[in-house]
Amino acid sequence: MSYTPRQRLEVIADLRAEVARRLQPHRPGKPCRICDQRIHLQLRKLHSGMAYAAVRLYLHDQEQPGEFMDYRDHKARGESRNHPYLRYWRMIERDPERRGWWRIRRRGRLWVEERISVPRAMWYYNRECYGFVEERIDIREALGDKFNLDELLAGRLRPLK
Repeated sequence: MSYTPRQRLEVIADLRAEVARRLQPHRPGKPCRICDQRIHLQLRKLHSGMAYAAVRLYLHDQEQPGEFMDYRDHKARGESRNHPYLRYWRMIERDPERRGWWRIRRRGRLWVEERISVPRAMWYYNRECYGFVEERIDIREALGDKFNLDELLAGRLRPLK
């Protein structure tokens, strides 16, 4: 069976609408009719490992303002490899020319300096953010009992190697 270009566009539009209907908070996941990928919004919380990474990028910015940091080679001891998710909170940005290089943004600096709070979690699917929860979190709360913000800012980061 052959479809006209218009028919193909209609089918794709219908499938996109179906996915959009499924992407609602607290709805159970369902497999896509085409690719079998599970259609489900994940609740991604801003956690201590991500907060630790924000502090590390903040300290790098203090030493080299505006410069990107090579984050590829760090061994994650206490910090997660989830730091790229901070970009959805607009706290960090990726170097468009070098993979694995990141820098903190103004919003990230304000968060580390305890001048703002941010949403505690986001709704995430297929590499896209679909919004945030209303509940807010500051950096101390995000670091939790694992890390002490004052010690981290004093430059006493845990050794990575």
